Amino acid sequence: MRHNKKFNHLSRTASHRAAMLSNMAVSLIKHKRITTTVAKAKALKKYVEPLITKSKQDTTNSRRVVFSYLKDKFAVTELFKEVSVKVGDRPGGYTRIIKTGFRAGDAAPMCFIELLLKKLPWLLKLRSKLLLLKQRHLQLQSNFTPHTYAILTPQKGVGIFLYLATNVWNDCPKYLHLSVISNVLIFCVDSKT
Repeated sequence: MRHNKKFNHLSRTASHRAAMLSNMAVSLIKHKRITTTVAKAKALKKYVEPLITKSKQDTTNSRRVVFSYLKDKFAVTELFKEVSVKVGDRPGGYTRIIKTGFRAGDAAPMCFIELLLKKLPWLLKLRSKLLLLKQRHLQLQSNFTPHTYAILTPQKGVGIFLYLATNVWNDCPKYLHLSVISNVLIFCVDSKT
């Protein structure tokens, strides 16, 4: 019986699992968002969040401890100089997992895992615009049924928003661009509008 054995081995040996999580943590720190399976993302969350907490104290010892996990000096430098500053006073919960559907080959549940960095002022404006968009949609009484809003990391002045939906809404404002991936609608909103 496996009572109280909640540790997910991910069908790998201990050394293989440690190496995989180390590589995924380096990719997450460098790219700020990666796509993976839900099981790996949950394991990565438990692996990388203590390292981010450790990076808040920029000492030689904490750098050595983090380097023993990541084994990549460029990722360690970026973690201590950029990520720890942007995380700021957040008391844990540095990552977000957003489910994106199922993989075509084996139907594995897929997701984004991303670092939660400080919100930019224009991103807050975009969030308020989407809330107004939702209210406008409710007034139109269309057959489009919204489920949830989720915000992804902004890149180069464009906020990318996920909007899980059942149908495609044809009546949308001009500043909004739609693209559909399976049942996920990706809203790209220009920050200048």
